[in-house]
Amino acid sequence: YAIVSAAVRSPLGGDHLAAQAKNMLNNMHIQMLPIYSIQSKEVIRERERARYTLKTLPAGLTQSWQQYMLKRQYEDFYHCVAQVSESSYDERTAASVPGVHYEFPGGYHQDFGPERFKLTECLFEQNLGAPHLVCSAAAACDADARPALWGAVVACGGLANLGGWLERVSRELAARAPSSHRLKTHAAPSPPERRFAAWLGTYIAQHSAQPGRLAGAREPRAGRARALLAPPQNARRALAVRAPLRRLAWYVRSTARSTTRAAGWSA
Repeated sequence: YAIVSAAVRSPLGGDHLAAQAKNMLNNMHIQMLPIYSIQSKEVIRERERARYTLKTLPAGLTQSWQQYMLKRQYEDFYHCVAQVSESSYDERTAASVPGVHYEFPGGYHQDFGPERFKLTECLFEQNLGAPHLVCSAAAACDADARPALWGAVVACGGLANLGGWLERVSRELAARAPSSHRLKTHAAPSPPERRFAAWLGTYIAQHSAQPGRLAGAREPRAGRARALLAPPQNARRALAVRAPLRRLAWYVRSTARSTTRAAGWSA
């Protein structure tokens, strides 16, 4: 079940990181074009000006759809380039790490070094980052439940796939966790599973043979219950939402397969 009174939210997420990536590229005078607008491009040297031909786009493309496709390009950029440092950003330490090469849809390409570590620092603001959210949520719960919460911190979502993000969060939580509580973080092994981990509870609830009972999600190795799923008390209502949930589960599986085949990672 969910403790709604202890839910904590932050505006720092994937959209915020995409906006920061856009500002960084604008300051570097690098133009980001949506991939659907490129007809052809020429092979150029690194940091050379891009040479491409634009497509003649059909009439009727809405502004919202074009902005959505452009935002997906920025998401692709930060998932390929961004890296989270183990501690607070230090330019000397970041400069010692090899850079990452990235090619934009227009053909322009270059290596990104320390700036890819600086980009992700916006996710660890003192009062808005993930470590602060975990501490605030645990503090809002009863004292008897806090040891279990600190021992079952689950990382999920698209940002959990960023390189070094889980290690940074675990490091900062270890410094903030009470000494009497044992901290343990969990994350799915594959990027698609980690991205859609928040939806697995809905998927399990849909396929539950007895929707009127509480179902424990158990870990195969340890055999302990990690979470409890509370389906709706009205069985008819549960049957009514089964079809939408089935479509949602199909979308999760098909999206995970397509992203794995195309790029090997997921946003």
